[in-house]
Amino acid sequence: PSCVWKGIGIYFIYIIGVEQLKKRMRKTEETEQKLIDAAYRLIKADGFDATSIKKICAEAGVAYSTFYFYFPSKEHIIPKFYSRIRLFSENDFAAILGIEGAWDRLWFAHTIYLDHISEIGPEICAQYYRCNLSYPETARETYSIEHQKVLEPLISQAQRSGEILNRMDSESVYSCSLNLVRGIYFNWSTHLSDFDLHSEMRRNLEVFYQVREDLCIYNKQH
Repeated sequence: PSCVWKGIGIYFIYIIGVEQLKKRMRKTEETEQKLIDAAYRLIKADGFDATSIKKICAEAGVAYSTFYFYFPSKEHIIPKFYSRIRLFSENDFAAILGIEGAWDRLWFAHTIYLDHISEIGPEICAQYYRCNLSYPETARETYSIEHQKVLEPLISQAQRSGEILNRMDSESVYSCSLNLVRGIYFNWSTHLSDFDLHSEMRRNLEVFYQVREDLCIYNKQH
């Protein structure tokens, strides 16, 4: 019957429309990622102020006007750089489990994010803080539930083993350590890395966690 063929025709039109929509969405996502990647490369190489929107678009291979379809300003692209960070990979989990000492496992978990931040660099981190102050709607949490789920059990293990002596509950220890870590990142970025990030982080975390003296690098009693 004609109504059956009509229904089949409508169904196929619908399927074609959905596929075209998916294709457009993929293209949109790809173009946005091209702009993010281009901006990241240029700002890392030349600095934020020296990197214009025109340069970003040329590097990405897109029209100048296209930029404003995705971002209202150059500052708004900065928070997107943090989407490049994947906190823990399968290899990271395997490496953590392969470490014998509880404190060493906890410190290694901290260094994974430290390495990501070091790669991004102090200028981009500083611009991220400025962007959050100027455009609070762009602010995003750079840590995740995944991060908490990994670190809290590591803190508990180190407490039970007597390798860290801070006896607050693990959730409170995690939350407070996060504030400490953020403060060090802020100092590092606003001073444009006039100190070694890993050394400063280790020294402060040894004090905060009250790491057992024989495991300390920086905070041994003399």
